[in-house]
Amino acid sequence: MISYIIYISIIIALIYGITIISFSFGWRKIKPLIVPSNYLPQNKFSIIIPFYNEEDNMSNLLEDIKNLKYPIHKLEVLMIDNESKDNSAIIIRNYIFENNSKIIIHNSLGSKKDAVWKGINESVHDYIISLDGDCRIPQNLLKDFDAMLQKKSVKLISGPVSFYSKGDLWGKFMEFEFMSLIASGAGAIGIGMPIMVNAANMLFERKMALKAEHIYKSNEESGDDIFLLNYVVKNYGSDQVKFLKSKQSVVRTAAPKDIKSWVHQRLRWTAKAKSYSINATSITALLILSFNLLPIVLLGMSFINSWYIIALGLILIFKSLADFTLLSAASNFFSKKHLLKYLLFFEIIYPFYIVLIGFVSLFHKKEWKDET
Repeated sequence: MISYIIYISIIIALIYGITIISFSFGWRKIKPLIVPSNYLPQNKFSIIIPFYNEEDNMSNLLEDIKNLKYPIHKLEVLMIDNESKDNSAIIIRNYIFENNSKIIIHNSLGSKKDAVWKGINESVHDYIISLDGDCRIPQNLLKDFDAMLQKKSVKLISGPVSFYSKGDLWGKFMEFEFMSLIASGAGAIGIGMPIMVNAANMLFERKMALKAEHIYKSNEESGDDIFLLNYVVKNYGSDQVKFLKSKQSVVRTAAPKDIKSWVHQRLRWTAKAKSYSINATSITALLILSFNLLPIVLLGMSFINSWYIIALGLILIFKSLADFTLLSAASNFFSKKHLLKYLLFFEIIYPFYIVLIGFVSLFHKKEWKDET
């Protein structure tokens, strides 16, 4: 019985280790974007920003839009009010009036996906850049997306996103976890196996998205970014998905303000996995969940036989070493090397968190608007 469980643990651990090391290789394989000195803007972009009750973030967001370094005639900004109950829309309309701004505001009913679909249909340019209402936008984001498209025209580009927090231990954990997700998604793209993107910083071709109408008309409350990614991979190939590796294009967003918001956000992200078809995304999610189950199983079995506590220690060390290969490089890119000193502590608590979230998500159904 002991050897049987240990053998299974070793096999799952090895598969996990190979996967994470592959992501690490993929991350390093992606070359940082270098914008040529003779660069000239070429593409036209439609920025769509769905929002709900973002009055606390709206002034900063509008200022960031104003400061974008890109020709105004090659840009349109569409902000989609998804039934906000606060003064978000009033702030935008006042800004438009006072600054003679070209920002366009639309109204949308239903889920966030309905708001995104509204933006896609109302946009006019060939490429759409998806952002969130609570993010901070870097000045050169459009310039970098354009420079990347000039090198190779693709259907979808995933941009880097980073959490910022108050800096307490809880905030550091949220930053750490989110960094690992973004790095894993980028690394998977680097090895030609896209599994994850984030709508807070994403570019996609408009005509392609219009063909994927079923994604935005489905009964799922969220997940349009991952479903769109899988649609691109299935219909156009994984080489049509790229990652924008540029430090000056990192979109920053505040970590969830409290534990309740954080848990609801993770539940929403995880719950959509129930609708994934069998592909790289679903297989990777199952692998990560299975591997993180091991420490819990081994801890429980250690009350029966002390050998299991030794196996548990080895599993945690192995996981830390595998994760370090990816996170050490990612932390340098995101300027978060200070988080690495918490690596072992976070590795210990992470299995309990991810398994609990995964289990609860099976019964969770909640819209994004209920979680603010």
